[in-house]
Amino acid sequence: MTTIRYFTYGPNLLRERLLACCPGVVHVGRAALPDNRLVFDKASADGSSKCAFESAEGEAVHGVLWDVPEDRFPALNLAEGTDDGYKRCMVEVVPEGGGVVEVLAYRALRRWVDVPPYDWYLALVVAGAQQQGLPQAYIERLRATPFVADDDLHRAERVAALALLQQAGMANVLASLAR
Repeated sequence: MTTIRYFTYGPNLLRERLLACCPGVVHVGRAALPDNRLVFDKASADGSSKCAFESAEGEAVHGVLWDVPEDRFPALNLAEGTDDGYKRCMVEVVPEGGGVVEVLAYRALRRWVDVPPYDWYLALVVAGAQQQGLPQAYIERLRATPFVADDDLHRAERVAALALLQQAGMANVLASLAR
């Protein structure tokens, strides 16, 4: 079966989240998207912001490479929100071992300013970065991202995120952000 190499930099860093939507993905390793920075300004239908990347010379977005079976892409597109403001694109990343490879990523289309992510969303990203062993300084920058607590305690996405954090043994990440 044909696979496509995919670079994730947001909540799909958390293995349990990606496997929930795309069983059969294979972890390849860490990588960085050079001359870009991670931002939380992708407009979301739930009124919060999500991850995006933008050009920033000398900076890098850290993430993970996965091999995704081609038949799993409809599920991945749904999980990534291609109907809600993300577009598939090809980017050049630097894998941990060096070199440059062209891989698939999802780029935000709709952006806004001064709208923070929800606490549970940021916790997914931070937990995934920790789980994947991304650089500590990068994780600390993620942890410093301003966020808001989600008032809707029954929001389906929030409930699912908390369950995934629990499953990953990282339920404490959400509480640690509030400090």
